[in-house]
Amino acid sequence: MLKQNTHHAGNSKVTIDQIGRLEHGLLTMRETALGSPDVLDMIALIQYQEILRLRSELDANLGFDTEETCDLVMALQGPEVGLGTVPSNVIASILTNIRTALQSVSWYLATNQPAPPGRFDSWVYRATDFQLGGVSSGSVQIRLNLPGTESVSDKYERESVERGLRLILDTVRWVSSDAQVNAFQHLIEDEYLAQLLLLQVERMTPTRYGVVQRVSFSGNLVDAEHEYTLSYSSADKIKHALREVSNIKVIEEGKFRSVDIDKGTFILRQRPNGKPDLFCVIPSVRRDMILRQVVNYLAGETPVHVEGVQNFDKRGRPSRLIVESIHELPLI
Repeated sequence: MLKQNTHHAGNSKVTIDQIGRLEHGLLTMRETALGSPDVLDMIALIQYQEILRLRSELDANLGFDTEETCDLVMALQGPEVGLGTVPSNVIASILTNIRTALQSVSWYLATNQPAPPGRFDSWVYRATDFQLGGVSSGSVQIRLNLPGTESVSDKYERESVERGLRLILDTVRWVSSDAQVNAFQHLIEDEYLAQLLLLQVERMTPTRYGVVQRVSFSGNLVDAEHEYTLSYSSADKIKHALREVSNIKVIEEGKFRSVDIDKGTFILRQRPNGKPDLFCVIPSVRRDMILRQVVNYLAGETPVHVEGVQNFDKRGRPSRLIVESIHELPLI
């Protein structure tokens, strides 16, 4: 038994040294590289894969591969990422991003409404407060579980949260695949939900020069046959998809306020059902014609219909309306 332990210890020492050399090489390349970013990214990816293989081998030797599975495991990867080296604020930021994403998606699934202007109802915070199942070595794996029934007693709320997390992960799977935008639109036919999911996954995507450069997802809620991975290069695919799905046309009712003729903007107020004021932008190609209508209706306090494309903020709340046309409301 002593010989076997010594053998494993020796293997672990060799593996740690190999990981150290590969990580040092990545850091050096990152600091001094002058070549094509695409070529460097490809080299870095090969290095990452070898580091992950060695870390997995090290985990097996140290007994980390026997841990129970969790609902979600996020493996944070990067040349400077490791237990004892990754800053705690990086971990906190990643947890905040996925929890915030889950809150917005779960709220929409449960209420069919965008996020409210203030705080969510209290159940949203309870139901999306992940329970930490542990932190593993290797590529720093954050192990998370959804709250149990003692935290969320309402079955419908629990189902909304679990479905929300699965949809977020489905979106990550699409982003990390070679599938085109039409495949995502077929997967998520609700236009608003599709845009909301893309906005939230964009929030979770690593930045190009951040400490964490890749996040891989596994666990009970992840299809084991596929690899779900986000990297800084995922942002380009997400932005392209957002342009394709962000054409949600709406008709909003209200009266004009705070018209800025130079910038071609105005506020739509006194909207029905207590809706908050809406910021509206007139594209330059329509500005002269529409502004004449705006000034005319503003002077008479005239109620109007404003048609256009709705934009949303990161929480999925209406942020501005790109105006296409304005029509006076008929008098009743």
